[in-house]
Amino acid sequence: MERLRELGHELRRPEADLLRDGIYELRASLQGVHHRILYFRHGAIAAVVAPREIDRAIERKKRFEANPAKHRHEEARANQEIARKILGLRTKAGLTQTQLGQLVGTTASVICRLEDADYEGQSLAMLRRIAAALNQRVEIRFVPIRRSA
Repeated sequence: MERLRELGHELRRPEADLLRDGIYELRASLQGVHHRILYFRHGAIAAVVAPREIDRAIERKKRFEANPAKHRHEEARANQEIARKILGLRTKAGLTQTQLGQLVGTTASVICRLEDADYEGQSLAMLRRIAAALNQRVEIRFVPIRRSA
């Protein structure tokens, strides 16, 4: 990350490389373990994206560039609320991430991701599975947008 900060767009192979559609890969090794971080550039900023699929990174880049700041803030707040709710219900039930994952039919890493306030990939199907495992139900509401005068 320091090299990216120092060299910016001049950082090249083997440390960084363009994958496709404006998504770059930063490569680093620490104690024999290879790591990769996906990021995109927006002006002088390099925004890190989760190292999942490149298509998700591209979609996140498009949303970042297309949505006004207020929309991003509301979306981030909703993601945080979902993460807090899952964590709160899981801990109230006295379950570990592994135990909840087993009840839902997934892994602890998926539960960990869903409890991450920055995660944007929640599906209604997964939220319903988690709710059922915790003896809850998912409720969705549509509320009017508050417009400033």
